[in-house]
Amino acid sequence: KKMPPTLIVVPTDIVAQGYHASLAIDLVPYVDEKYRTLHDRRTRGVGGISHGAAIAARMAFQFPDLFGSLGMLSGGIAEGEKQTFETWIDATSPQNLPRVLIDVGDQDAIMRLTKNLLGVLDSHKVPYELNIDPGNHTGQFWSDHMEAYLLWFAKAWE
Repeated sequence: KKMPPTLIVVPTDIVAQGYHASLAIDLVPYVDEKYRTLHDRRTRGVGGISHGAAIAARMAFQFPDLFGSLGMLSGGIAEGEKQTFETWIDATSPQNLPRVLIDVGDQDAIMRLTKNLLGVLDSHKVPYELNIDPGNHTGQFWSDHMEAYLLWFAKAWE
């Protein structure tokens, strides 16, 4: 299967507190201005690996009008973030919540962070797709799952 024409932006700057908001508020409009993008949340996804997945989750749930899909490889949220996510979810209409994919290895060292997010999503009845496969928090796991991960995003655009 092929991906439709897609623009993938991979910021590699230093990650600091509030980084997710800066990406949503500053980077998304910049990309929209510089490139021929579709300015519709249904065609815009955000994703990441490990800590980048947590940043992506913050972006998707704090700015649901910008992102229609959230993909996370080996990601989750800290215990102390659960209330913030609950607040964001409660402030969002159910039809405006992002579609969510969480892909994690069964031996991933940050599984507890993934479980924190799953608990919030379950308690607020936010649907998600969860893939738990053999593997750990490694580049090999992510590489093995990248094609399916990218094609999952493409499903929203069919």
